[in-house]
Amino acid sequence: MAGSNQDRTAQPPTQYINLLPPGSGSGQMYSLLEILPPTAYEIYPQAIASYYLHLPKELNSVFSMNWEQKELGADILSGLIVGGNAGGGAGRDNSAFGMDTWYNFAADVGAAQGIGAGAVEAARRAAGTAKNPASTLLFQGVNLRNFQLTWDLMPTDAKTSSAYQTMISELRVRMHPRLSTNTAFSTPFLFRVQVIVQEKKVLVTMPCAMTNLTVNPMGSSLPAFHDDGTPVHTSLTIEMQELVQQTQQSIQRLYGNK
Repeated sequence: MAGSNQDRTAQPPTQYINLLPPGSGSGQMYSLLEILPPTAYEIYPQAIASYYLHLPKELNSVFSMNWEQKELGADILSGLIVGGNAGGGAGRDNSAFGMDTWYNFAADVGAAQGIGAGAVEAARRAAGTAKNPASTLLFQGVNLRNFQLTWDLMPTDAKTSSAYQTMISELRVRMHPRLSTNTAFSTPFLFRVQVIVQEKKVLVTMPCAMTNLTVNPMGSSLPAFHDDGTPVHTSLTIEMQELVQQTQQSIQRLYGNK
């Protein structure tokens, strides 16, 4: 394990650990789970360790945009009214802008000018209307992608089971920070995943933080263990979040879309 800042920033040769089961199609379908240095923010950083696994039984990749509902307000509504009366825009039907609408619009303008809420509500009641907020969605930004993957690890012998447990131990340790001083943590290691089927990228990530690691060594309803105590069936679930926001250009680079 890394024991100093120098150890953490060095780039040792990548360890390639093949945990693919026999007869898995010569690597045509596989998962690649990599451990990255804590400062690996570039798109293709060199990995410290690369684990080749079979395909996960569950995979969730969440692409999420941040759109927020906003109230356009009286100024925009006024523009719609003027446009409608001029014969265009959203309010072309003049019947939509009768006295009820003007009462309601006047109430909004009155509220903006500091007229008391009681008077504003009285005007609305007199008109028999409610405020039209003229809402829309405004783009605010890109949310960081989240991933959840679950593998069923069912080694046929104690040696393979031990290799799985070594990988899980590495993930468990590396996802945590080191205590660099009594009052400060150092940044945990990062992770990256690819899921490949017949050379097609089903999933590919940029460097991620591992936010949750769930290990169930009693994977089946009937727990069983090899002679050395390693489990016959382990369920492994990892949850990760990317460190950088994605754009059209970066998604095209990751997945190779033209």
